[in-house]
Amino acid sequence: MPSNFGWIERKGRPGNHVYFNLGFSGGSTNLAMKAIWEARGLWARLFGELSRRKDAKRFFDGVVNNLRRIVTNR
Repeated sequence: MPSNFGWIERKGRPGNHVYFNLGFSGGSTNLAMKAIWEARGLWARLFGELSRRKDAKRFFDGVVNNLRRIVTNR
């Protein structure tokens, strides 16, 4: 069973990549995430520099909550 997977956006937010790594950790599962945003063009790069993700914790918490909801079918 694969323990690594990724999500790459093609529309909406092109250049946005989120990678996940699942690992066994005692009686639970350890989840590691990595987000990469590649600017596509000069304006995207300028906008990215001016509005960098200021709250990465909130972003990753939202991703984890969405994954929980999908896994538990709620």
